[in-house]
Formats: sequence, structure tokens, C-alpha cells
Amino acid sequence: MIFLPFLAGGGVILLPGVLASVWIALQKRMLPVLTMFAWMLGFILLYAIRLPVNYQHGRYMMPAMGCYFLIGLWGMAQVMNRWQETRLIWVAKRFWIGTLAVIVFAFLYLGIKAYQTGVAIIETEMVRTAGWIKQNTPPESRIAAHDIGALGYFANRKIIDLAGLVNPEVIPIIRNESALSDYLEASEVDYLVTFPKWYPHLVVGKELLFSTGGLVSLQAGGENMAVYSWRVNK
Repeated sequence: MIFLPFLAGGGVILLPGVLASVWIALQKRMLPVLTMFAWMLGFILLYAIRLPVNYQHGRYMMPAMGCYFLIGLWGMAQVMNRWQETRLIWVAKRFWIGTLAVIVFAFLYLGIKAYQTGVAIIETEMVRTAGWIKQNTPPESRIAAHDIGALGYFANRKIIDLAGLVNPEVIPIIRNESALSDYLEASEVDYLVTFPKWYPHLVVGKELLFSTGGLVSLQAGGENMAVYSWRVNK
């Protein structure tokens, strides 16, 4: 699952180039190519160990994806340069290049639409929620949230990161809502900020204080971000 974002768009067309580049680099002992490939694999392995989930188009894998695309393009060029220029090979080269170009441009359009939707969701869900937190909670409040980006930037509150990036101790219990509840209690959290379906058991019995009412997330098949009281109900 973690490797799937590498195959999106032109990535799947570059896969033979990646494999070819490794083979050629091993044969010729080309240290720069092998080092880049080893770094990419190491990055993927560390990510798989520390946070084995595939978030939003594989955004946390993008450094490794850059290596993948460069290695794939280089390998693709190496393979084509080694082919003898027969009529069949000429057709095969144009087909490979043409397929790559068509898929890249098609996914570029899809990417633009996804980016537009993503920005609109962030503005109407995360940023709107962060604004409410800033205006309606005491400055010393402790907020447990997933996710924390806009909240950390706009709200200026103490944040507990349920995604585990800022609070890595959450990662071993990231899917265990019972353990998360105990963790939030121990962390003396005041408010919980999340999409309700992300933590269906964690929000049970909690007072709903705010819901964004944004339309874009609902139109995209999602839900509205909500703010729940945590310690207030105890």
C-alpha cells in the first residue's frame, strides 16, 4: 500500500525504467544511481516502520517519489539508447514516450482538480475550525486534534497530535481508540478536534461544541470537522 503512490500517473510507465536503471547501475558500478536508489528504499523502509499508513496521495513519500521518477527517466533513456534502431524499435520507443506523455498530462488535469478540492476542504474545514478554536477557547487550552496543520498555525494552542507526527508516542496506539482515550486523559486534554467518523468511539458521549457546516467536504464524500469538549464532560 505504501508503494502505490509511486505508480500513480506516469509512475507505472516508469517502473521498467527504474528496474532497468538498477540493473545497468549494478553492471557498471554506477555509485550515484545506486546511492539514490538505496536512499529511496531506506526512506520507504523507515516510513513503513514508523508510520505505516498512506496519507492523502502519499504526500509524506514525495522525497522518495522524486528519486523514483529521476531513476525511472534515466533508466528509460538508457534502455532506449541501447535498442537498435529497427522499425519495430522506433515504434516501441514512440509508443513508450507517447504513453508516458498522455498519462502525465491526464493526471496533471486530475491533479489540478484534486488540488482545488483539497484547498477548498482545508479552508472550509481545518482553517475554519482553527478560527473557532482561537476565538472560543481559553489560551491555555490543550487540544487533541487530527490533523494539526491549520490548528497549529492559526489557533496558538497547546496541541496533542493524534496522527503521531508531533507526538510519536501515539503511533503504537493510533488505531486503538480505547488506548487513545486513556492517553488523552493522561495528557489532560480539554478539547477534541477531528472528523467524527475517524474516531467513532472516541467521540461517543462527548458534547459537540462546533461543526464547520462546510459544503465542499460533503460534496467530496466526506464530513464536517467538529470540536468536542473532553474534560468538560468528566
